[in-house]
Amino acid sequence: MSEPLGELEMPTSNQVFDSHLETWKREQEMPWSRIRLKVEISNLLRHVGQSGLKILDAGGGNGYATIPFAQNGCQVVVADYCMNRYSIAYHQAFLRGDLQAAKEAIGATETNTIFESTARALAVDEMVKLLENQGCVIQADYGVRCMIDYWGDNEHKTEPNTLAQLEELEFALSAEYPYKLLARFFQVIAQKA
Repeated sequence: MSEPLGELEMPTSNQVFDSHLETWKREQEMPWSRIRLKVEISNLLRHVGQSGLKILDAGGGNGYATIPFAQNGCQVVVADYCMNRYSIAYHQAFLRGDLQAAKEAIGATETNTIFESTARALAVDEMVKLLENQGCVIQADYGVRCMIDYWGDNEHKTEPNTLAQLEELEFALSAEYPYKLLARFFQVIAQKA
């Protein structure tokens, strides 16, 4: 296992970010991105209800999940390297049934398809270990988008009744083992000791 955070490399200019911003914005408006936001906020609310807390939203993207907490008087810092959590090569190989290619792609460093940043994705257990090594106590870990990325095609996912059922399923599976391990994203709630 390589050293956590040891392979992060940011794009060389803001032009890469700016040239892909519209694609990223469109993705944020997709129903599955809205479900992700709802699940993340719900998970945070299980642990964070007080005003005045200091919250580090590591990997928080645009910070949408922590905006309600900032509005409630919490001090929020969002840190993100604009990366996908898992290897796209692994995901694509797995879904097409090429298990050898999926095995070869495990732990790969790759370029983000939207922002062209390079990073080594951390698994939930690596993130937990990193936080514990920094003196944090883990409150919980969750999977976010456990099934919606694997189920059906986008056209069917956007049908209101189907989308409502998928959203209900995502809320039900977020904290459940082993389903949370299948998630597209993970969320670790930790508190400084």
